[in-house]
Amino acid sequence: MRTLLALTLLAVSSAAAAQPYVGVVCTDYVTGKFSVCESDAPWTATPDVATIHADAVAREHGGLVYVVNRLGADNIQVLDPAQDFATVHEFSTGTASNPQSIAFSADGSRAYVPRQNADDVLIMDPETGATLGAVDLSAWADDDGSCELGDCLAVGDRLFVAVLRLDRDFFWLPVGDSYLAVIDMTTDTLVDCDPVAPGVQAIPLTAADPSWELGRAGELIHVSCVGTYGLLDGGVELVDPAALTSLGLCVTESALGGDVGDVVWVSATRAYAIVSDASFATHVKAFDPSTGGDVWTVQPGGGYVYSDMELDANGELFLADRTLGAEGLRVYDADTGEALGHLIPVGLAPFDVVMPAVGTGVEPPSALAARMTAWPNPFNPSVTLEFALPAAGRASLRVYDAAGREVASLLDGAQPAGPRRVTWRPAGLAGGVYLARLEAPGAAATARLVLLK
Repeated sequence: MRTLLALTLLAVSSAAAAQPYVGVVCTDYVTGKFSVCESDAPWTATPDVATIHADAVAREHGGLVYVVNRLGADNIQVLDPAQDFATVHEFSTGTASNPQSIAFSADGSRAYVPRQNADDVLIMDPETGATLGAVDLSAWADDDGSCELGDCLAVGDRLFVAVLRLDRDFFWLPVGDSYLAVIDMTTDTLVDCDPVAPGVQAIPLTAADPSWELGRAGELIHVSCVGTYGLLDGGVELVDPAALTSLGLCVTESALGGDVGDVVWVSATRAYAIVSDASFATHVKAFDPSTGGDVWTVQPGGGYVYSDMELDANGELFLADRTLGAEGLRVYDADTGEALGHLIPVGLAPFDVVMPAVGTGVEPPSALAARMTAWPNPFNPSVTLEFALPAAGRASLRVYDAAGREVASLLDGAQPAGPRRVTWRPAGLAGGVYLARLEAPGAAATARLVLLK
């Protein structure tokens, strides 16, 4: 196991690695484990590198894995790939708060956690777990007194939060409209998406119950709206994050042949959806989002066995298969839908797949983030940042404090491609956590810096 972990960690730090690893949240609904898998064939896996809650999802940010341990654990568990995925932090989100997801401000100084039982989005310091505030979404509550929050997605300085609105007293069925609420992360206040209507408005969705992960569809957001299970009343909806409006369904559940689940967007003409049929058997289906048609089955299922899928930077689709006795990951060529290789055992049945670089239908994130280093760190009096620019062009390197205020500009202007080294010698600043943010053509990276005083 240590040998494979060493290979995985080498891949994380390698300048040539396009995809450092694939992370997997695994569960039998009694025990939870986090496993890792190599990103290239033969996709050898190392099961059970960390123990997590039995009901969890995870997101990667800034080189760390943030596990959202949901109802019954109610915390954020931070795993560090550079330390064999050891738990380096664990932050409470409040007793019985039932956190659903996590997203981060552009400078990485704040984490946002929708809490389903609190009807708000908790704002936390991702370094210390300190509570920085909360944004109340209870105005969208239905008659059961809760608005039932789901996933969230950061786009620039705005956070989009799924407001499901389900009837807890009647089988959790959708009640009226569902929404995407929008938070301005520069002020941590709600954005009014319809200034004409009185009060602060969210984005009304065409279909109900956006239960699954929000994702990027080029410049748009795709939302899986399942509606009422068993009825073909939902589909994959597109939302314009700039215009703050829904563009309607790009494919309907009627066209897909069942209730829509997780969706992966590959391009303007190719996407994949997990679809549950009338007998609640799940299937992976490809479709053309530009027409809402050309639907075909990529992988049939023998029960409700497919829970999540993600696209890696190599253009490969990883599917979590929970089939009893044949649990593991399946891999497909995202361009053709062709199955690649074999079933990859990952220990317990996989539930949620985690990618350091998530496919979005736009240019994949550069491996630059894996090549930016800071040393010494913690530091006093100076720290040196090393990175490689993949292409010539305008680049900036700025430092922000924990509140998101810029405290230094280390680089700003046209730069040649290749390796760079920049030293920061702060003067007059208090000890604490700072963030260095590098932005360059086709790439961005963030480094956490700890100034000792």
